[in-house]
Formats: sequence, C-alpha cells, structure tokens
Amino acid sequence: FSRPFLFREIELVQPSLILCLGQKADEALTQKAEPLGDKPGTSWMFRAPNGFEVEVRVLWCHAYVMYGRPERSPIFQDHLLGAARDHPDSFASVFKQAA
Repeated sequence: FSRPFLFREIELVQPSLILCLGQKADEALTQKAEPLGDKPGTSWMFRAPNGFEVEVRVLWCHAYVMYGRPERSPIFQDHLLGAARDHPDSFASVFKQAA
C-alpha cells in the first residue's frame, strides 16, 4: 500500500480538498483495504509526511453511481455540490469549463 509518489504529489500541489471517488481512491490514502460502507459523504483530514494537512471527502465512484446504483445519483450530486460549496476556489475552473 505504500504510495510515496502520491504523498509527494500532495505535498507539492497542496490542494485545498481531495475527493476520493470510490473505495480504491480511499484505500490509496488510508492505506487500509476496507469497504466504503457508510463512508460516502464523510470527510477526514489527511496528513502528508511533511506535515501538510488537507480535507479528504469520500464519495462513491461515479461509474458505480451511473451504472450500478442510479438511485444513488442524487445523493452523489448532493455530496459533490456540497464539496464545491465548501471549497469554491477548488472548483472554479470546473465551473468555468462547464459554462
């Protein structure tokens, strides 16, 4: 589970928010293989080896929502919009491209 390249990238970029879309993305940061369960919609703080901290929000994988469980689509959208509302600077370029 060691991801030194990922942790170094986080240290260099210093994002204001990390969205984990699905179990594998969550595992890459937590370094624990565990099911998502009730994690989607929750957040936690990630601490990089250099001490940099960033909020991590866990969501379902977009493909799982679109193809496997379409009834969860409104919940996924609510969580994503909530992240955008809480971190508007992180999503500014996304909204400019969509306009």
